[in-house]
Amino acid sequence: MIVENSGAPALRLFPVPADDHVTIIWPHEAMGFDWKVYDACGHEVLVGSASSAFGEVIDLRGLHAGVYVVHAYTASRTARATVLKDARHP
Repeated sequence: MIVENSGAPALRLFPVPADDHVTIIWPHEAMGFDWKVYDACGHEVLVGSASSAFGEVIDLRGLHAGVYVVHAYTASRTARATVLKDARHP
């Protein structure tokens, strides 16, 4: 489920599929990173930041079931991963 730009460290999301929350971890970004979540049409639906590589819990409760792309970025790197929000949880 992980897609990343060439040369970028792996971005991790779990659990997949997700229900109400997903945790995002980017191990090589110890100083933290910003993130955005996009729906299948490319619309930005959530935005936030993680203060360390240990990650951030993203609240998905306001999103409909479906596929979302999470972009994480710093001034010098970007990575992305796909998460499926489970249909059992609106």
